[in-house]
Amino acid sequence: MTARSRSGVRRAPKPKSLLDEGLPPRRDLPQLNQYCDVKHIKLDLRRGGATDAEVYRLASVEGRLVVTFNIKDFKPRITRNGASVIGVSTGLTARQIDAKLASLVKQLSEKDFRGQYFSITGETRRKGRRRV
Repeated sequence: MTARSRSGVRRAPKPKSLLDEGLPPRRDLPQLNQYCDVKHIKLDLRRGGATDAEVYRLASVEGRLVVTFNIKDFKPRITRNGASVIGVSTGLTARQIDAKLASLVKQLSEKDFRGQYFSITGETRRKGRRRV
């Protein structure tokens, strides 16, 4: 089923994201929630303790972007048809994460949701981009 705006014109469905266990709860990310269908692996899906492989597989099956602090373990998992991964620097506050994630996701096209890596740091919203 496709979402419709008030004018009755069809628009694309909301992008989907999956927050890894260490990230703040989605209620602390209001800008991202407004733009995306956000799920937290532990708090929303009750899958706390899931392995990185399980998180990546779930995101790939559901067409979600993986958002994680655990960059070094997720980066090698990226496959051409699997989920894209957004690595977040650990030094950011929930407010900074929210603003930077929302800004990045708004810039992405549908093709960016598969097989790519993006990095969010304190210096920039979109530091790295890699196509697998």
